[in-house]
Amino acid sequence: MLEFLTIKNLAVISDAEIEFFPGLNVITGETGAGKSMVVQALGMLRGDRADSGWIRAGEENAVVGATIDCGESISVELSQYLPEESFDDDPQLVLERIISNQGKNRVRINGSLSKLRTLSLLSSEIIELTSQHDQVKLLSPSNYSAIVDTYLDDKDLPAKLRNKLAELDTIDSRLNELKTGSIENQRRMEILEFHIKELKNADIEEGEYASLLQLSKKISSLSEIVSSAQWAEFSISGDESSILNMLGEIIRKISLYHDIEPEFAEAIENLEKARELLLDASSIFRHSGDRELPDFNPDDIQNKLHIMEKLSKKHGVGSPDELIAVLENLESEFNSFSNDESSIPELENTLNTLRTEALKLAGVLTAERKKCARKLSNQVKTELMDLGFTNADFIVEIEPRTPSKNSKTCRIYDDLYISDEGADKVSFLFSANPGLPPKPLSETASGGEISRIHLAMKCAASGFQNTLTTIYDEVDTGIGGETANMVGKKLKKISLNRQVICITHLPQIAAFADHHYTVHKEIKDNQTWTKVKKLSNDERITEVARMMGTISDDAVKLSKALIENGKSTDL
Repeated sequence: MLEFLTIKNLAVISDAEIEFFPGLNVITGETGAGKSMVVQALGMLRGDRADSGWIRAGEENAVVGATIDCGESISVELSQYLPEESFDDDPQLVLERIISNQGKNRVRINGSLSKLRTLSLLSSEIIELTSQHDQVKLLSPSNYSAIVDTYLDDKDLPAKLRNKLAELDTIDSRLNELKTGSIENQRRMEILEFHIKELKNADIEEGEYASLLQLSKKISSLSEIVSSAQWAEFSISGDESSILNMLGEIIRKISLYHDIEPEFAEAIENLEKARELLLDASSIFRHSGDRELPDFNPDDIQNKLHIMEKLSKKHGVGSPDELIAVLENLESEFNSFSNDESSIPELENTLNTLRTEALKLAGVLTAERKKCARKLSNQVKTELMDLGFTNADFIVEIEPRTPSKNSKTCRIYDDLYISDEGADKVSFLFSANPGLPPKPLSETASGGEISRIHLAMKCAASGFQNTLTTIYDEVDTGIGGETANMVGKKLKKISLNRQVICITHLPQIAAFADHHYTVHKEIKDNQTWTKVKKLSNDERITEVARMMGTISDDAVKLSKALIENGKSTDL
């Protein structure tokens, strides 16, 4: 049960703390006073979208908080969302959501930072929020499956089917790709096979291109190499005018004076080292033409280089060494096509298994929906009688799904059409008058009738759901007079088993309140402030009179009579 709701800096509400109680809590006020912000605050605690534009002008943050007494349900329904929380002997839940101008939005559960998804899952189990938008859903048959599924005993059943169908679709899509692409794959495999064979025949080794290129250059300039080496060897040691002879003469003459000029000793030593180095160089040049080249035909070398360069250009690589990686990639792609072809039988077996499992789940869901439909139809008809439909008929009809132009994609298994919502076409049929056959709700019900049918379904839901608090916003749309009185009585009856919070414009409904609150505006220092106040009995009489249009003596008397009627009505 929602015990406290705190709102700070949310639009026109600067600071409000509302204490709610068991039974029927009614919130009223002039249009535009800020009642919608109370609903938005409750929606924020249920994980609904929040906008930083809602923050009160001049403030940094808006804060919405709630204190909830979870009763005995905390250990079963809610503990799964709070694995690290311990409630001990106090099953109280404290929720807080903060939206910031800087985008630093935060969620706290029992004082600890948490995630918005956890808040949504948790509070949705405790607080049910219904609005005019939910009534509009009754006019669209595409919503009916989801509506009926909220009354199932096993509420995970639709999701199990959706997950199974998603898995099935993935396998089916992959299988179709393999089958429809088999011709193209075959062509691709033939191309791959040609390229692989061509690269393998080239027999390219890492570093081979650079080695052959160097060898080719050496072979093509061999005569120049030998001639240059002979000239160099002759110049160093060939005759009396060679470098070595001249160097030897220099050393001989300078040695005559090294005793007189001590510095010449170091020069002579350097010249001797130079003569040794020249002798080594001369030996290299003398034998350079004697080395044997590898046994390669120059034409073969040029042909191999040409093949490498041609293949490099063909495969778009910068170096022939990269052709080794190209060959590995081509072989890997070829093998993947081979593996894909061989995986078709296995995928077909998996697909058949998934189809069988999906059909079984769809069958179970259909059976559960039919069982639920019978119970729901009877309970809604009973609730409608309390809302003034003494002879109304309401039927939840479950039929096999048939494809249509506007339907979502269906899969056909064993002549059964299955969409993500299952194999069923769900219809809501309604007749307000005896003797008239029930027709689709979207075609026959007026706005006021839709409001009451929606309320009847919510009342019926109390037997299927464990929600602690139900909030009704705009439940009075399209109704008035005696019908409004019946709706007020019904809300009062619902509140005997769960806490009800109702925002209303109708005095007939407000008269049934156990606890009455008003939302009103105050203007101070050119600023608008919205206040929420719990009314005393006298204040309540005045407010109900105001809701009737005037606070006259007659209106006050009628207000007292309405409130007294609300207290004494036999439920």
